[in-house]
Amino acid sequence: VDAEPTVGGNHTWSFHETDLDRDSAAWVPPLARARWPGYDVRFPTHTRTLPGQYLSLASADLAELSRTRFGSRILTGRTVTEIGPNRVVLDDGRIITAHCVLDGRGWDRTTQIPVGFQRFFGLEVRLARPHGLQRPIIMDATGEQRGGYRFMYALPFAPNVLLLEDTMYADTAPHDPDEARTAIEAYAAGNGWIIAEELRSEAGALPIPLAGSVGDLAKCWVPGVPAVGVRAGLFHATTGYSLPYAARIANLIAATNDLTSASVAASLEKVAVDNWARQRFFRLLNRMLFFAARPNDRYRILER
Repeated sequence: VDAEPTVGGNHTWSFHETDLDRDSAAWVPPLARARWPGYDVRFPTHTRTLPGQYLSLASADLAELSRTRFGSRILTGRTVTEIGPNRVVLDDGRIITAHCVLDGRGWDRTTQIPVGFQRFFGLEVRLARPHGLQRPIIMDATGEQRGGYRFMYALPFAPNVLLLEDTMYADTAPHDPDEARTAIEAYAAGNGWIIAEELRSEAGALPIPLAGSVGDLAKCWVPGVPAVGVRAGLFHATTGYSLPYAARIANLIAATNDLTSASVAASLEKVAVDNWARQRFFRLLNRMLFFAARPNDRYRILER
């Protein structure tokens, strides 16, 4: 059941191949829309080209694969009004029963965990001429810094097709699409790229946890219902990347013999506890990013 009109919404999920565990590395990369042998990062006083496979998967491709595999069993455009270990109630009154129910409804804003946000607005565009990029630019912070750590993100999907995202680490979630569009157009013009056509847009705001515990997170979980994805804190605390964690959880669930909510919840809680503990340094880095510098100087933390 997906609240979005299509499975997975309207997103691009990027990841480093080395973020995948052995089981995920066997089946996730073939799903990717594109892959590159390295990427660039650009800051006012430091620029680096880093090696390593970087990949992107499109939600449209995931939706098509899901429709082919599951057909009418997929319900989209429906919200859940009630959830329990053995059933969900939909907004149209329908009741679906199951031995195992997974709750992947995203970050619960009622949690007491303090967070900042990585918010973004992106345009996938077709250019009048080839862009000349050989690899992605995952952070270009050489532009004006205002209101938070701001950078451009560029994925070259084809010789004349780019996804350009205006991204900011900010205290609040809303991102002004008009301002972002203007910034993207200015960035393209500054690189000599002429936008001939807008193919699609996407937007989002990822939670960036600054402190807290799994116990704080668990207070928002429905008793007896295994939480997955961002709701379970299964994402990288600083970058917000979530696909490698999703693949790992998919493998875990697929290998479970006792496919009940109680059994899966016990397994996933252990994963969530371990993941939260492993990311203690990144929450410290996040506090430095948000508290150790004025908003316009936040880029210096990651530049360093």
